[in-house]
Amino acid sequence: MSTQLTEQVESRSVVTTLAEIDSWTQDGSKVQPGGLAVGPFGVLDFAHAPQASTLLDRPASGNAPDTSIAELEDVDTDIPMPEFDPSPQLINTPSTLDALISLPDCLQWSDLFDLDFENWLSQQPDNFGVEPSTTLNLTDAQSTSLQPAPVEPISSSCLPLTNIDDMGLGNEAQLLIKHFDSHVIEAIAALPFNTKSPYKILNVAAAVQTHADITYLGRSVKHANAANLYSLLACSAHHLATTLSDAELNKASYWHGLSSRAGRKAKEHLQKSLQGELQGPNKAKYKDQLMALMSMLAYTIMAGHQRDARCYMIDAERLLRLRGLAKRQISRRARLMHHMYTWARIVSESTYVLHEEKAVNLLAMPPAPRPQTAHNTRLDDFLRVEQADEYSETDMEDPKEPEIGLHDIHLQDPRPYSDTMYLQIYGIPETWLSLLSQTTRLANVKEMLKHDSHLERSLNKRMARLEDMVCTFASNNNVADESHTLPPAQYMLRALNSALVIFFYRRIRDVNALILQSHVDDVINALQNFDLSLAQQNLQGPGTAWPTFIAGCEANTGPRRQALLARMERAHRKTGSHCFQSAKTMMQEVWARRDQMATSPKSTRSGSGRTAKSSTTWIELSREKKEWVILC
Repeated sequence: MSTQLTEQVESRSVVTTLAEIDSWTQDGSKVQPGGLAVGPFGVLDFAHAPQASTLLDRPASGNAPDTSIAELEDVDTDIPMPEFDPSPQLINTPSTLDALISLPDCLQWSDLFDLDFENWLSQQPDNFGVEPSTTLNLTDAQSTSLQPAPVEPISSSCLPLTNIDDMGLGNEAQLLIKHFDSHVIEAIAALPFNTKSPYKILNVAAAVQTHADITYLGRSVKHANAANLYSLLACSAHHLATTLSDAELNKASYWHGLSSRAGRKAKEHLQKSLQGELQGPNKAKYKDQLMALMSMLAYTIMAGHQRDARCYMIDAERLLRLRGLAKRQISRRARLMHHMYTWARIVSESTYVLHEEKAVNLLAMPPAPRPQTAHNTRLDDFLRVEQADEYSETDMEDPKEPEIGLHDIHLQDPRPYSDTMYLQIYGIPETWLSLLSQTTRLANVKEMLKHDSHLERSLNKRMARLEDMVCTFASNNNVADESHTLPPAQYMLRALNSALVIFFYRRIRDVNALILQSHVDDVINALQNFDLSLAQQNLQGPGTAWPTFIAGCEANTGPRRQALLARMERAHRKTGSHCFQSAKTMMQEVWARRDQMATSPKSTRSGSGRTAKSSTTWIELSREKKEWVILC
């Protein structure tokens, strides 16, 4: 084959031949109706092809029947076929047809033709119709903001070819991408994925393409694509730096430095993308921007950058509302990333207790009849509850309307949604996330209204209803397992269910810790079975730290505390993620404070009538230390 190719290009080099073809294509008059060819290389001319339409019969609906997540690797319903007319020869050539149907994700035809969003965007005020949000404080963190900057020339919106090599990343990029794919994904996953990880399907594939474009093909790339690539490199280098064996500890500073440089470049490119690639000639694909935000969120959580993590969560919501939910149709790949965002946002919000808003704003959302079809562009700070009437028993059994299901990104509506993808992605029902979201929201509002007796009484009915829903769901999904052969996700679901009950009674009812010890035992047993199941199936884990932390902060005996502390330490050694270390530290501080107060002569009774030992919680310590333990 090599000899044949050499003979076909005659005495010229391949580079010269390709350069000649490239120069000819710049002048349309030199391209004949049949195309042009030099040796084995050629260019097809679709502009002169006869009429045909058999290739266009492919739907691009976001409401396609449910399929496995793995299928998204080959089919992207967000890319309707471009409107060209292939020749009959092309239609009758299976290999060419397959190539056309498998067009790469770089075309983004839906963004190109989605004119309604552009018209909508041009009619918005400077703040895009989004009210100022004060959720970005730890206490004063600011988001990178999606305000569009003046449109840059296309040439200045591109990533120079030498960027990776200039940073010392050129020789390591391939290794780091591979390490992210084979090790980091399992380390940062909240649960073992039932199918191929969304990070593999989306982020890694995009990073490989971007790296190839920059290094091998010499192409320019958007800031969004560069941000995703650098974020993955930063995650991978951080994981290497924090999980080295004792014999390799001398390399830690090298990988830490590389991770820091990649993280700074990722942040720089992401800011440029969110400011200059929202619209106009430099517009980036929506999926690429959201993908970059989720990659940066993963890096900032791993590295313990709380302020940045908070900002990226808010930026992700802002982008999702302005670009994602504004689309007429939402592709399955976009919905996959929406689900990833929803998981991260709801679980992380459950431990965010540093709000400073006034109670007057907490019930600002007016009643709205269902179904609500208008896209809500107002940012959600988990400090507002709808003033609509309580859902009746009949309402609770009815499914969500498709329009509401697609746009309920924080799962405020407690009704089931048939087209949800959480079971496919995580093996966890959407109902669990919805109950956690409602509990967090109600706890935040209750805390802000604790000095207003009238408004607090108005929440009692809602509290009682939510308590019944949480306990019923946990009870129905924690059936005894005699075989001990369930998949890991089922054991993690049991741990999450019991931890959800603990979370409710701590944040809503604020009960004595003694009442919660049986639920702490349930979490410990479920997590032990989860770890055993991981080992049996040769999976890495360790899964989300959320149930370990929620139960650990309530554990009141040495054996319980040691079991949960040991698991947190193992997870930190395995992943190097800062979230496990910060959660472990907070647990130990809660224990120390409770033990100290229990032995103090003044600890007999607190003003509320409870023992002082039970009055110290992770919530109070988080506010006191102004720390956010991120556990998604």
